[in-house]
Amino acid sequence: MAHDVFFKVPEKQLFGGPIKILVHRDTTQRKNTTKSQRKKAKFGELHVSEAGIVWYKSGTKEGISKSWRKLAKLLEKNS
Repeated sequence: MAHDVFFKVPEKQLFGGPIKILVHRDTTQRKNTTKSQRKKAKFGELHVSEAGIVWYKSGTKEGISKSWRKLAKLLEKNS
């Protein structure tokens, strides 16, 4: 399943704040779904900074964070 992914890059260097990547669910296969409803089907947000990443599941305020070192170990372990 593919997802629609949108992002905003701040007009400053990365150490000035995180890049926020918005991920929306793929609702193109759902019947009776309008274009405006598809835009509202948010899956979550990924914040990327010099310290690492934080994933915020839609509807939550507490994120799951990983430092770059921990993320690399996790991805390398699963490859």
